[in-house]
Amino acid sequence: MNVRSLLFLPLLTLCTCASARASEETEPPQTETPAPARARRTILFQFDGLHYQAPEKLQLENVLALAAEGTRVEEAVVIIPWHPTTGEYGRHHLTSLPNPVTMSGTVLLTESPKMIQQSFGGRFTAHIANSRAYRSLDAGFTYSKLDPNLRDEHVLEEARRVLTEEDPVFMRIVLQDTNDRGGAPVALARPGTPWKNNLYAEGSPFIKEAREADALLGEFIEFLKSKNMWEDTLFILQADGASVYGWHPIQFEDSERIPLIFHGPGIARGKVIPYAENIDVTATIADFMGVAHPNPDGGSGRVLHELAPDVQAPEVPKYIKRFNAGVREYHRLLAHLVQESPNHPRFDVALMQLYNSYNGKKFFYGVDRILEWKQTGSLENLVNNNEATLACIRGLIAEEETPAGQQPSPPTPEGCW
Repeated sequence: MNVRSLLFLPLLTLCTCASARASEETEPPQTETPAPARARRTILFQFDGLHYQAPEKLQLENVLALAAEGTRVEEAVVIIPWHPTTGEYGRHHLTSLPNPVTMSGTVLLTESPKMIQQSFGGRFTAHIANSRAYRSLDAGFTYSKLDPNLRDEHVLEEARRVLTEEDPVFMRIVLQDTNDRGGAPVALARPGTPWKNNLYAEGSPFIKEAREADALLGEFIEFLKSKNMWEDTLFILQADGASVYGWHPIQFEDSERIPLIFHGPGIARGKVIPYAENIDVTATIADFMGVAHPNPDGGSGRVLHELAPDVQAPEVPKYIKRFNAGVREYHRLLAHLVQESPNHPRFDVALMQLYNSYNGKKFFYGVDRILEWKQTGSLENLVNNNEATLACIRGLIAEEETPAGQQPSPPTPEGCW
């Protein structure tokens, strides 16, 4: 290198630095793309049979990542997950009770309740699941594919196709394998099976299915991001109830607990809210999407305004949690009345009175009378009626079984029988 080159190098460096500074001064600073003010679409993504503790116990990384990026509910409760396919309810629904209650947003079910998808008018909506049990939820969907021959991965293949071709404003997706191939076999396992009645025991099929579903969730979210559909989507992940014993037997409180996570425009990042019920999901979708609630009656839920960053959760009466506790107790008390009626004929009379609509004074609106709940007029009335009836039954049992000369506890309230 000659002397001229050596003298030129500092000058070149100086010019380069000056040019860079000038560029920094003239180019506008880079800014992040602002988040959309309102969601363009809602995706209700359901893991059937996902136990509420599974994300932490099994370290389901995609569910946990979704919770970290959105808002999760600490205690999310569904209406008691009874699954009747007989009687009046069974003539209209093949699915468990939480599903029509969630989709209609009310516990005061009618024979053909209006569903949230019907609030979107003529806009394209889609329903995809690997079970035909959800067909009673289909009214108002533009497109529906309910095929029990599909596996979870095939459900999401179809969901990706529909999103690409139609971009529905509302989509319900259900992955069924977590329950059908995971939780249900645990509940039905024969004695001696190492993982009988324990989802988390070594070798449990639930573990494998839950982890596979979590991986599919991650792939689906990456798809939405690749199509620029993630940031403007209200994405809700939930289940419909599952017990650690497998499936959702109603005498176990964890059957009513679900994972529930919200992500999207207007949703706080990394927030935890204390409590929500499945009737709140439809109310929240309707509010966030600017459509009418399909059933704004006394049994409907509330909008979860506390999903926003700076809104504090209100105190709520937790009516569904109270209703579920009442159903569990009623089944136990009813069994006691039946078993002890040969020793206490008054128990047999009380059983008749509980089912006598002509001159009975107290009724319990339980899972055998689902389509009669609307007669109470509101969820509050439903719960208060049931709790009063339970007090009458407890008092009767105490009166009949307390030895002579002692005061029964608790006493029978006035106006029971």
